[in-house]
Order: sequence, then C-alpha cells, then structure tokens
Amino acid sequence: MVSRQVDGIPQWGRQRPGFEPCSPRERAGYPVAFWMRIPVVDMPRYFDYLTARFHAAGGVIETGPVDDLAELAGEHGVAVNCTGVWARHLAGDPAVFPVRGQHVLVENPGLDEFLFEFGGGHRGTRFVGYFPHPDRVVLGGTADKDDWNLEPDPAQTEEILRRCAEVEHRLAGARVLGVLVGLRAARPRPRLEAERMGNAMVIHNYGHGSVGVGMSWGCAREAVRLTLDAAGSR
Repeated sequence: MVSRQVDGIPQWGRQRPGFEPCSPRERAGYPVAFWMRIPVVDMPRYFDYLTARFHAAGGVIETGPVDDLAELAGEHGVAVNCTGVWARHLAGDPAVFPVRGQHVLVENPGLDEFLFEFGGGHRGTRFVGYFPHPDRVVLGGTADKDDWNLEPDPAQTEEILRRCAEVEHRLAGARVLGVLVGLRAARPRPRLEAERMGNAMVIHNYGHGSVGVGMSWGCAREAVRLTLDAAGSR
C-alpha cells in the first residue's frame, strides 16, 4: 500500500472521521500529530462477547495439549489452526516469529482520549501509547522481535510509565493495577490457506502480527469458507 503524505500527515489519516491537525501545544513534542475518531476495543469484554456468541451457536470449548496437528486433523477430518506464534512449532513454520509486547495497566485518572505513536519513531522497538477504559488505562509499549519471554520486565514497566507520563501528565503517579505480556505472531505475510495432511485437511489462519483484531473478521470469514469447502469435499 502506498500512502501519500501532506505536511507529514498520511492521506489515510485525513480520511478518518473527526480528523484535525494538532496545534503545536497539543503535539506534546512530536513533529507531526493529529486527532481522529476511531473505535477502541476493550479486549477482555470483547473476548467474553465472542465466547458467548460461540456458546449460543452450540459451540463447546475444550482445552488440552496438542502435539501433532496431523493427528488432530485425522481425528476430526478438518482442523483449523489458529495457534498464533506457536504455529512455528506445531505447524513446522519457521517463517512465523514472536514480537514480544508488554503493557502496563493503571487506574484511569480521568482520561477519555487515547494516543498512539505510529511507527515508534526514533525509539525503534519502544513507543508511547495509552488507551483509556472506564476503570483503567492500558499503557504501552514494546515490540521486541524474537523474544519468547512471557515474564514482565520491571525495567520496561518503569520505562513505559515514564514515557507515557511525559506525554500525558495526569498519568504520573497513577496506581499500577497490573502488567500484561504477550507474543504477537509476526510473519512476512499472514498464512491463511488449506493444507492436506493425509486424509484430513488443516486450515491455517495465523501470522497477523500487530493487526490481528483489524484483520480478524475478514480472515475468519475466509477460514470458514475454506473449512466448509474442506468438509464438503470429504
């Protein structure tokens, strides 16, 4: 995708609802900044909503270890592989790799607007982002390639708190509620395809990196189509 820029602002930004360039005071030290109106997802609530829809449609969730994808597919005829970064091992795909992210949750001091430092700027794998919800604010963040560590890093926690407070002073001293660590499943391009394994079919749907939520509905529809095609061809 080619994105033209005018005065440092990408064209896609100017097309968003509520677009307005920031004033010099509002830029908080950034060379380019702008306002726009887009939705923010409350992920725990969203996952509860999706789970409830799944149960209402008759779905059943079972948990357990899976060591062999071909064996699992053979038991059911068709299996959908949405194992994220763990597909590197389960599907034998060396193209997928982790990008570790750490976020800090703090009490909301009264924020109702969010900020995201697009592209990380001069910080590389470090960026400033804060996303308020009624009872908390999600602060970020990090993007460490090939880092499998799922333990919170206290130094990164302090760094995230400091960077966010420098931009939004109301976050200074906010009570920390917790620290979240996760692994983004990065890949040169997402893998969304059917693969035959013996007499069964595996539908792969992983490798979306940091845009998994944005691509989820479209990829899910395609995964469903591939699954129904595979089931119908058996």
